[in-house]
Amino acid sequence: MIVTSVLVGITEPFEFLFIFTAPLLWLIYSLLDGFFQMLAWLLHVRVCATNGLIDFVVYNLPAGVSATRWPVFVALGLLETATMYLVGTFCITRLRLLTPGRETAAEDEHSQQANSEHPDKGALVIAGLGGKENVCAVGNCFTRLRVDVRDPALIQQTLLKESGGSSVLIKGNHVQVIYGLGVNKIRTAVNASLGVIE
Repeated sequence: MIVTSVLVGITEPFEFLFIFTAPLLWLIYSLLDGFFQMLAWLLHVRVCATNGLIDFVVYNLPAGVSATRWPVFVALGLLETATMYLVGTFCITRLRLLTPGRETAAEDEHSQQANSEHPDKGALVIAGLGGKENVCAVGNCFTRLRVDVRDPALIQQTLLKESGGSSVLIKGNHVQVIYGLGVNKIRTAVNASLGVIE
């Protein structure tokens, strides 16, 4: 991700890491970036660097320092990087912003408790889904267990959260339980408890 960002200027994967989990951090990031772009304009820096390092080298070095003032741009970039790091770290730790990889102590404790108390996660998830008879189909995407059920009124969200789910979404007869990247193990355990051969 870092190499792609530096070489070709694709920064969206970084931004999507925190835009939805910590919108305040994204706002601060946007304001800082806008400030440094304004500073570059005020210092008469005229570079083409929208598409990363390759673009920067191809268009700016041949044009020369007098036309682009690219050394000032590089200095501003280093200053912006340091500022973003320091301000971002400060905001994440002081404001306790939840970015990927940072969970609250309660969630960690809850997750460890769920793992130790319920060795058969498949059975626990099925109980949370209203029992074997209530489950029609089980699948998953990267982070969510997707289940079709007969009667959504039988779903017990507390059991699903005890099994390690961070959130439960119910729409009609379709249920999604967010487990994170370990969802494949959960789906396998559920299918094993249901007697489904994968």
